[in-house]
This record gives sequence, C-alpha cells and structure tokens, in this order.
Amino acid sequence: MIPNKGLSRGRLHDGPQPGELVYRLLRWGHNSAGIGEQTYTLQFRQQCIAGMKRAAKSLGYELVPMTPAAMEQHTPGPPCT
Repeated sequence: MIPNKGLSRGRLHDGPQPGELVYRLLRWGHNSAGIGEQTYTLQFRQQCIAGMKRAAKSLGYELVPMTPAAMEQHTPGPPCT
C-alpha cells in the first residue's frame, strides 16, 4: 500500500510494460510508438486534404489539384488546422 502523498494508489507508471511492447511489436511490427516528425506531418496533411475533399463534396464541389502555372501565381493562405 502506498501512503497517499498526492499520488494515486494505483500502479506507478515507470514506462512501457513488457506486454505493451510485445503487443506493439506483434500488431504494428515495431516496439516504439514514435513515427517521426516528417511522417507525422505527411499524415496530418493527407488527413487535412481528405477532410477538405469530404467537406467540398458535401457542398457539391470537387477539389482538383492545381496546375504548375496556377501554383506560380498562387499566394498561400494559412495552414489547415
């Protein structure tokens, strides 16, 4: 029993438990939860674009990629959030 000094009485978390590591290794093929900044940024951008496509489709519009000529003239707006 842990004396109550502002801490919960449950298990103190000291990091990933062996079962969690084995689960990640079997489920995802690696034992770490980190994916890296570049991968995270790419996945975020893809999810953001997919959400914009869904919203545009629900309003009756279709998003199409910009042509290289249009990209030269385009002034970027704020990032999607």
